[in-house]
Amino acid sequence: MGTRGGGRGAGVARKSRLSALVPVLPAAVLLTASSAIALSAEPAPGDKSLEVKTGQIVLEIVEADSGTRPQAPAPRTKILKVQALDRSLPQKMQDKEVRIRTVEGKPVDGAPGKWLIDGLTPGSYDLCVETERGRFEGYSLVSGGAAKADAPLAAEDRGKIEELFKAVKGFEDEKRILDLAGGGDRAWALVELIRRGGTSLKPGIVTWRIERWSYEKVYGTWQRENGGHKVLRRFLVASAKEFAGWNWNFTPALGGLDIKAVERREVRWTIPEGFDPARGRAAAAGVEAPRGPPVSGVSGS
Repeated sequence: MGTRGGGRGAGVARKSRLSALVPVLPAAVLLTASSAIALSAEPAPGDKSLEVKTGQIVLEIVEADSGTRPQAPAPRTKILKVQALDRSLPQKMQDKEVRIRTVEGKPVDGAPGKWLIDGLTPGSYDLCVETERGRFEGYSLVSGGAAKADAPLAAEDRGKIEELFKAVKGFEDEKRILDLAGGGDRAWALVELIRRGGTSLKPGIVTWRIERWSYEKVYGTWQRENGGHKVLRRFLVASAKEFAGWNWNFTPALGGLDIKAVERREVRWTIPEGFDPARGRAAAAGVEAPRGPPVSGVSGS
């Protein structure tokens, strides 16, 4: 009994000596092994795994007569907004238009006519330039990983595709092809679809759509590719009078910009002097409706 008691007393003495050597820490600074590792997990120098991977687009907008000048001045047309359009989102109606993720650009200080769009994740983008007169929007017919055509589209093939397009029965009252490109056994079209007859719920409303359709030649016969269409724009316009005042052109010069991680792309674009009815909407002279699409929100909302 005495021996066990002495051993217990010696152990208590040793514990007391150890306690004196180890400071008592407040509960707030006590760390478990896992939390200590987590707090010390700072990115090591040169470790790129934790870097933010974004890209940039610099758009320089110049007038048609400024190409020969040493330094292009700011365009005479007032620019209201420049955006990068990411159309990779699944197609879904948001309010009265198709959903598009947009990244806003900002004017570059000290560089008239230049806009910077920052914070872009890797992907393909189209640019949209909004002016006081209307909008210019980019597009790319070949996208989504599709291979480019090896040869230009023959006149006979263009005619066959146009016939096929006209034969399609749909919701719209008017339709036309704005652009058609391809070659070999593949082709892509930018099309405009309009319904002016309204709907049962909203008589007099105008439905306007811009879509990209794809075609393929199978055993010598052209056909529309199954599932090969993409809605680029869809608006419900409150009235035909308002729609008559829209200025909205589509140009490939502002489309199909593939951005890689931490890449800076520079684009120089000459703004047209007016709007071409063959490239989209162009308000006729003397139209009393407000010019251009709504600056913010959606028509009729």
